[in-house]
Amino acid sequence: MIPCYYRLGKVLFAGVLFLVPAAACSGGGQPLPAQPGAECSSGPFITDERCGALVLQGCNMDGSAKGDSGLPRYGREDFLALSSRWGFNFVRYLIFWARIEPEPGVYDEAYLDRVRERLDWLDEAGIRVVLDMHQDVWGPGISDSWGGSNGAPAWATITDGLPHIPFSQWFGNWAFDYLSPAVIRAFDNFWDYDGRHPELQDHYADMWAHVARRFRDHPAVLGYNPMNEPWQGSDLLRPRQFDRGKYTEFNQRVIDAIRRVDTDRWVFYEPCAFGPNQGLRSHMGILEDPRRGVPRLAYFPHLYPLTVELGGGYDRDTDPTFRLWARARTEESLRQGAPLLLGEWSMLRWYGLEDRVMFMNDALRLFEEVSSGWAYWDCGFFFNEPFPETVQPMLTRPYPRRIAGTPVSRSYDESTGRLEVVFRRNPESTGPTEIYLGAERNYPGGWRLASSDPEGAWSYTYDEEASVLLVWSDPAREEHTLQVFPAGER
Repeated sequence: MIPCYYRLGKVLFAGVLFLVPAAACSGGGQPLPAQPGAECSSGPFITDERCGALVLQGCNMDGSAKGDSGLPRYGREDFLALSSRWGFNFVRYLIFWARIEPEPGVYDEAYLDRVRERLDWLDEAGIRVVLDMHQDVWGPGISDSWGGSNGAPAWATITDGLPHIPFSQWFGNWAFDYLSPAVIRAFDNFWDYDGRHPELQDHYADMWAHVARRFRDHPAVLGYNPMNEPWQGSDLLRPRQFDRGKYTEFNQRVIDAIRRVDTDRWVFYEPCAFGPNQGLRSHMGILEDPRRGVPRLAYFPHLYPLTVELGGGYDRDTDPTFRLWARARTEESLRQGAPLLLGEWSMLRWYGLEDRVMFMNDALRLFEEVSSGWAYWDCGFFFNEPFPETVQPMLTRPYPRRIAGTPVSRSYDESTGRLEVVFRRNPESTGPTEIYLGAERNYPGGWRLASSDPEGAWSYTYDEEASVLLVWSDPAREEHTLQVFPAGER
């Protein structure tokens, strides 16, 4: 690949910036497969095999998988479109305990084969994947409202005869079913490792080890998410005690089980859903990664403001959720020494356009400030394209999906179309910085690229088909600023 050099003008910005027009050069715009083999020591960032800091943007695959098959209803071409059309480089892929282990100690290899086929499609698209062990309201052993796959198998559902009361039928929101006595007792029996049913967590940890053994060498797999949106059961009103005790011990147990078979992939763990999803603090203890070398644990929270979830809309002037969430999640990730990546968020599509635009722009700016990226709920919104054209581009805006150094800041101004990426030199990091433009959508009149590096000391190529810039920065400089903006702007 031969870099293309352009020296066609200059402006002042933190020194001299050199403007270059969009070029017709093409290169390897697709990201490299996720093979986290290198030991990268600098900073709490999710890194690739060449110690580049990853910015991951994509979606959850997929709510349609919660049915009996445990698989999303979309085909290979849909998977490929996540990258080629929408510019995503990340998928949180749903898998289910009920499908993986239908009987104690018996694993459904045919189901895992079908999962592998879909991981192959995602690898073909150049998309990195976190495997998410998904559950909502425990599992189909209590309620089949989600279909036959979503959550724990029936044999692991121990309710001690307590009834299932579907509160959602009266209150209009599925999450109220977490208050069902049967659901609460099923979680209690699972979390109480010192109680009558320690075999439940033992099976769960062994099941995760089996999954990790099956997929540890798959090039698309970046890591594993132990459990989706854990519910505290009867410890709901004792969050500090639960987090520091039972929940910390559960996560450590699963991490240890995964590490017995896979020492390379990342483990992406969540705080409990109720409270932290709405901006309250988690009290989880410090988790340890038993692998040799630098830990590969990442913090993977969700964001769902309560007013939005309950249908109250969004008002940035009165809703404190973003401010509380950012403070709590940042402090927790720093305390854990783990990079922060957002596992789920969304804005319900039946809200008015003005609310959606405000919410999504505020959320995206927040994520740029505090996280390594996000996965929107869910991919079906892109396959089915229900969003108005004024909303959908916000989720497919330009972003640096790989930074060849230590990130300092990144931002995108939706009013001007200006993307700015600032990073410091990292001797461990090799290869170029990759910037997804989505030029046809985001820069229909053309774009320009600017760098703070000296003229002639940096270069770039542009893969027009993938709409990806590859930028090689001056290795002698300690800090670099890259900017992309519409062609007519100076």
